[in-house]
Amino acid sequence: MKVKISPWRVIGTYGIVALITGAVFYTIPGLTFPPTLSHYVIMGAWLISTVIFIILSLKNNYYIIEKYRLVYHRLNKDMFYEYKSILYVDEVWSKKNKTLL
Repeated sequence: MKVKISPWRVIGTYGIVALITGAVFYTIPGLTFPPTLSHYVIMGAWLISTVIFIILSLKNNYYIIEKYRLVYHRLNKDMFYEYKSILYVDEVWSKKNKTLL
């Protein structure tokens, strides 16, 4: 069974990181007002890369529940968790909210 990660959780997590990195990228050419052309170029590149990364994350992050293990597919990497090493998975809540707990 394939279980998708909540899109709001992914967007929220990456959104917070994106705002922090956006502030850092904005200060690279210097703190001036009004913004210069270099500010617009840097922030445009930052915005495009952030949107692409969020879309890729939404499409390529999910769990696969197998008979003996749990597979977490993250972008192009699979992480395997054997059930004997997991303490508890709340299946009812996970199916209801479509995210793994």
